[in-house]
Order: sequence, then C-alpha cells, then structure tokens
Amino acid sequence: MSDETIETEKNEGTFDSEVRNESTLENETIVEETSAAETSVAEKAVKPKKKGGFGTAFSDLIQNFGKGGWVLFVTMLLSFLIMVAVCLVVFFYSVHGEEKVMVPNVVGKSLTNALFDMQVKELYPKIALRYSDLPGDEGTILEQQPAGGSIVKAYRTIDLVVSRGVELETMPDYVGKGIDDVQLQLKTQFSDDPTIEFAPVIYQKNSAAVGTILAQYPEPGTYLSHLKVFFIVSSGNDDIKTIVPDLKNMSVQQVLAQMEKYPILFDFTAVKSDSSETPATVTSQEKVGESVSEFSRVKVQITLPADNPDELTAYGVFTHTLPEYPFPVNVRLECSDSDGSITKIADLLHPGKELTIPYMVKKGSVLTLAVNGETVTSQVIQ
Repeated sequence: MSDETIETEKNEGTFDSEVRNESTLENETIVEETSAAETSVAEKAVKPKKKGGFGTAFSDLIQNFGKGGWVLFVTMLLSFLIMVAVCLVVFFYSVHGEEKVMVPNVVGKSLTNALFDMQVKELYPKIALRYSDLPGDEGTILEQQPAGGSIVKAYRTIDLVVSRGVELETMPDYVGKGIDDVQLQLKTQFSDDPTIEFAPVIYQKNSAAVGTILAQYPEPGTYLSHLKVFFIVSSGNDDIKTIVPDLKNMSVQQVLAQMEKYPILFDFTAVKSDSSETPATVTSQEKVGESVSEFSRVKVQITLPADNPDELTAYGVFTHTLPEYPFPVNVRLECSDSDGSITKIADLLHPGKELTIPYMVKKGSVLTLAVNGETVTSQVIQ
C-alpha cells in the first residue's frame, strides 16, 4: 500500500473521531440544558412570591374591609363599649351601697303602729308570738332586734316579738266591745290553734254603735277547745244585704257548705225524684242572685231517692221549730252512727222559728240538734 493511501486513511479516521466527539459533546450540552431548564421551572414553582411593601398590605386590608370586615369591626367595638358600661354600673353601685336608716324603737307599741313605723323606714318586720303575764297587752311589741336607734341598711328584716296576751282557757265575755279589737286579740291568741274556728261576722240592724258586739257564741266561760266562734255585731241603722247563691243541681254536701257560708234561711222541701232527675240534688229555688236582707227566707226544693230497703244510706230533711231569739243563735246538727263516731252535718247561725237541714247519713244514725251548746232534740234515722 502506498504512503498516500495510508495517509488518507489516517486522515479519514481522525475526521470520524472528531465528528463523533462533537456529536457526543452536543448531546451532553442538550442534556445539561434540559436539566437546567427543569431545575429552573421547579425553583420557580417552589420559590415564594416576593412580599410587597406597607402600601400593598394596607391596600389589601382596605379591600378586605370593603368585603365585610367593617361589620366585624363595628360589632367588636359595640361589644367593647357595652362591656365597659356594665363594668361602670356595677362599680358605682358597689361603691354607693344601700341606703342606711335608723331602726325605730317600737317596744311597747301596738303591732299596727309598729308596722307603720317599719314601713316608713323601709324595713321588713319578722313577727314571732309569745304569751305574756300582763292581761290586756295583746298585740303589743315585747322585744325587737336590732334595738331601736341602731343604724342598718334599708330593706333589712327586723325581728319583733308580739304579745299574744295571757293564755286563755275559757271564753271571755266580749259583748259590748268593738269587733275589730276583739278579732285582733283572738287571732293573736289562737293564730296557730287549729281547734278554734272563727265564723264570718254576722251584722244586725241595731241602735248600738256600728261594730259593737251584740252576742257571742260560745257563751263566756266556755272551755276553749274545738270550737267555732260566732259574733253578732251591730250594723247601726243600716240594713245589711246579701246575695242569694244559686243552689240548683248542688248535692247535699254542697248545699250544707253554702248554708254555713251565707246568712240566709233556706226552707227545704223534699220530693221524690223521677227518672229524669238526679237524686239528692236541688231541682228548684227562688230569689237566685237577688239582694236580700240577712236571714231572709228562701224556698228550695230538693229531690230524694225512692225508698229502697237494701240501701244503707238514708236521705231526708231534718225539721225542727225553734223559739224566736233576739239575736241569731248558734245551731249545730250532729250525726252519731252505729259505730259510735260523731260527725258534723251543719254548724250555723239561726234567728229561730222554722229550721230545715238536708242530710245524708247511714241508716240507724241519731241526729242531735244543739242550740248554743245545749241539746234541743234528737232523732233516729231509719
């Protein structure tokens, strides 16, 4: 082989090698550029935005308020102001405190005057009752706590001990005395005694001063236990009126309750009930709702069930004629059954003459009528 040929081949090999090297270099350059581009994109994605200055932040804040932030701001401001106002009110109230007053000395005064003095000073009495050894001091203040002259806050409670008088065992004589004073004395004496019952006062036209007690039941000297106390009081020249209640369709027990409540003389007539009527009830009555003088007579009709020998309960109308009294008297009708138990049927005031009282009792019972505690008559119910 000639030298030129060899030289030519060498030159061609060298050229091919350079071409390959250049190609490799270009590929590496492309790979590097691609990698660099990807890295730049990633950095841009990760890299945070550059914060703006104060002007940009304030502008964003204004935009947020424009989107509803003002409502929140105003709400917070109002809440703050209300809280401050409440705190100021509580502070000044606690600093000012309640008004202070001087306790009046009410020892030895009547309960009525003592209560008035306490009211003037804006104080509240707490009352306790106690028997004393001095007759006639019923309703008088015996002790008080705090003592008179003490300085206390207004509206506080003052303890008062009130005399209930000398302990009574028998009924005193109250005829001729004023009803107001007597009622105060008796209620002070027997406020916690369930065995003593006070009936409504009965007023009667009389020449005596208004409010003067004309008669009393029980009589003076009666032992005070399990009693119902009645007073007949002068109304002066005034004629006392009362409204007639409606008894229609009432049962026997309901009628008896009305008889004790109203100063009216109910004259009962008994009739046998038919199939359309309810037994032992009022079917007719006169003067319903009318204003009449006390102890006026009112006619009432009441039905009774037909006789039944097998029935254990007896129905009827107790009738008795009393003498005429100058004042209404206490009339009491009691029932004693075969078991020995005694029950009250009626306890009321009556001026005398015809007396009628409906009843519903066991057969074989004994009805006993007493006037002012004295037995007048008895009747066996068959």
